[in-house]
Amino acid sequence: MVVLQVKRSEKDTFLYETVCSAEVDVVLRDLIAIHNLRQRVLRLAEAASALAAHGPSKPPEQQGLDDSTPLLEDYDVASGATAPRPPPARNEHYCPDPTERRTGNAPPPEIAQVLTRTVDDAQALLSERQVAMKVRRRAHPCRRPPAGRDARTPLLHRCRRRQRRSRRRCKTSREL
Repeated sequence: MVVLQVKRSEKDTFLYETVCSAEVDVVLRDLIAIHNLRQRVLRLAEAASALAAHGPSKPPEQQGLDDSTPLLEDYDVASGATAPRPPPARNEHYCPDPTERRTGNAPPPEIAQVLTRTVDDAQALLSERQVAMKVRRRAHPCRRPPAGRDARTPLLHRCRRRQRRSRRRCKTSREL
């Protein structure tokens, strides 16, 4: 077994475990898949923490505008006037977003607590402390060390072949 440390910066690093007989192409694809999934999880965690603090996003045409700014659809071309907009609905957990990208209607505190706890768990899994604790990642939990001719078969085909043999579905193959 070989352990590779993939490091883009001091904070963006992870360990990857593979066998010595693995082809470089397979290892490289696995590393790219893990890195891309890490980036997705980080973006999702950032969006979830903003959702917990300031509620859902505004429509793209309203992002960055405050509630009193007239929209293009409020403008009447014939008369040259803008129609008054009704004030936005605000709930009891209103917390204005300083960037004006979110509505400010935050979820109830119980739901916000669940969201922040989930975000903290995701960020802990992606933390650089995982490298210090020597936690290794693998690209696919169904993957076994390659043997013989099967080593050159792509991961997806090996997983499907195992599924056909055992007639039970691998949980992670749905994600591929």
